[in-house]
Amino acid sequence: MKIKLFSIALISLLVISCGKPTEVKPDNKTLLAQALYLKDFNLAQRQLANTKLSKNTKNLIKANQIMHQSNEPSLQRELEYLHQFYSHMNPFHQNLYNQMRQWLLLKQIYRTEIAPPVRILQRKELYLAPSNINFNICQTTPARCASEQRAELTKLITTEVIEQELKKMALKDPCANLSNSLKDSTFANRCLNSSKGDLRIELLSKPFLTQSKWLQVINNE
Repeated sequence: MKIKLFSIALISLLVISCGKPTEVKPDNKTLLAQALYLKDFNLAQRQLANTKLSKNTKNLIKANQIMHQSNEPSLQRELEYLHQFYSHMNPFHQNLYNQMRQWLLLKQIYRTEIAPPVRILQRKELYLAPSNINFNICQTTPARCASEQRAELTKLITTEVIEQELKKMALKDPCANLSNSLKDSTFANRCLNSSKGDLRIELLSKPFLTQSKWLQVINNE
């Protein structure tokens, strides 16, 4: 009888213990990937301090953070430094590098070739004048072309894709009037507010990596 009771108690104990789920805490690399995906850079910095990564991986993460701060001069310097290691990077690192480089070069090309001057006319009200943008400027007036940036970018995407991206940016630009007629004060005031820095417009979306993509960057060193 005692043996039977002992067996029942043992089985009950096993059932109870099996019923409790074991909590599995995510490792540092998973937490880091999650923080980068959520753009929580303060948390990412704390996780970086506790995660063993190669110097290249850390520098790529640093460049990504600089990009999200829209600090283009610092991003330029960081990418130039990383370029010397490009041929030794794995495909995941090269892909991240290329995405950031493409974003920066398109911004630079747009600013040099396309960015319209503020053309506001004052009549009974403010009007935004047509910008007369020539997206094929480099085919007719090479002097106006961001030649160095284009030469780099055509290694990543075609000339046709570059022009498509520049047009998309112009369509978002509050100071770009791509029509042949004046636009009313609503458009003119948006342009003025943008020029003064009171209106923030993201002409070109920054590269976005999912959490799983960040894990690939972090795990494949």
